[in-house]
Amino acid sequence: MMLVLHGWGQTKQIWQNFVENFSTDEARAIDLPGFGSEPLVSKDWGVPEYGEWVQKQIEQLNPTDHSIILLGHSFGGRIAAYLASQNPSWLKAVILCGTPALYRPDANTIFKIKLAKLFKRVFPFIKSNRFKATELIEAEASDLGIIFRNTVVFDQTNLLPRIKVPTLLLWGSNDLAVPLSIAREMHDIIAHSQLQIISGAGHQTIQESPYLTYAIIKNFLAQI
Repeated sequence: MMLVLHGWGQTKQIWQNFVENFSTDEARAIDLPGFGSEPLVSKDWGVPEYGEWVQKQIEQLNPTDHSIILLGHSFGGRIAAYLASQNPSWLKAVILCGTPALYRPDANTIFKIKLAKLFKRVFPFIKSNRFKATELIEAEASDLGIIFRNTVVFDQTNLLPRIKVPTLLLWGSNDLAVPLSIAREMHDIIAHSQLQIISGAGHQTIQESPYLTYAIIKNFLAQI
């Protein structure tokens, strides 16, 4: 079975058409806590806690050895990569789509962080969203602010080499949220990985190039 984990701010519905290409025993998408129909469990979670939650959902299926394929997009990919690095016996392969598993902030982000820290030090009693990313502001409005902060800085550089199963890295060539440099570095780090790039697509390959995304994933599944 292939279990699909959606990205930040999304729900399982974004993958529904993709999942429907398979039988109910072959693939399913789930909502992660705090998104869609799944209630928030804790405001303090990070990637490892989400990984433990997903593992419990999988264990309820009583999986046999090498019977589960994890497919994660962006935030969901972080979770899938974390679980894959733990090498559970039930894992057969992992598919990571536009996954920022490496914390590599660009110069603009680093500058904003420094400005925010300086502003807080100079004006400690003034609360301001001036230096906050839009995603962080929206996360805080949904009680997901701490989770967002924990997730963004979670660097899996030292965890990715532990992944032993076949791994597909699927990226859009025009992904501005998670640039191709991240994908290429992950490809170098993860043994038995292959990198497939969808020309012209951005961060949301399942929406921008649904047929090609399906074809690439289907071909990968046929190889393992």
